[in-house]
Amino acid sequence: QDTSIANYKPYFKPVLCYLEGWWTVSEADDKLEDASVSDRHSNAADTWEELYNRFRYLTFLGRKNSNENLPFLPSRIWEMKNGYEPVVAQWQFRITCQP
Repeated sequence: QDTSIANYKPYFKPVLCYLEGWWTVSEADDKLEDASVSDRHSNAADTWEELYNRFRYLTFLGRKNSNENLPFLPSRIWEMKNGYEPVVAQWQFRITCQP
């Protein structure tokens, strides 16, 4: 930018925003925590199992949550307990910004 024409620096400060992601291992009945705070959205489920079942139900119906408060958070098999009992991990993420 040519600051001799107009000095925009006081009005446009550089900001770095990035996505943090991680896998969490929890029980199916553990409380679901919001990783980021939002005035507009919140999770419509209280547990991981409830979130998964609601999302699956609406997907099978071809519908969506009208308030968009039902996020899709992928899951994967993290390990096998005793060789036959799966331990499931859920993907969590948040978007943070540094001024």
